[in-house]
Amino acid sequence: MLVVMLSAPFKGLSKKELALLEAELRFTSMRLWVSGVACICPHLNTEGFPDDPRENYLMGYEEIARRCDAVLAAWGANSVGVQRELCAARQRFLSLEALMQWLDAINERNKQEVRDGC
Repeated sequence: MLVVMLSAPFKGLSKKELALLEAELRFTSMRLWVSGVACICPHLNTEGFPDDPRENYLMGYEEIARRCDAVLAAWGANSVGVQRELCAARQRFLSLEALMQWLDAINERNKQEVRDGC
């Protein structure tokens, strides 16, 4: 099973923006899980945690990004945390559409290998 991390800015968002972002992340996460892709979402994973030790969170999510098959940057790559996670990622995507196309290509390749007896 492929594993994708949803990366998004955390600091500098209004309460309304944060609520919209979290709703979008929940929807995207659900869509990935339903598609057969495991998903980790830092926003939802550490929701309500204290700000300190922020650097521990950032380092931890960089490590998780390295271990994932891909990272999707929701709401762009305009934050330090998102940039760090994208730099650590094996595959980087800035849109859900691009990520889904990549996943579809992998699924097709896997199906072809099964048909070919690999």
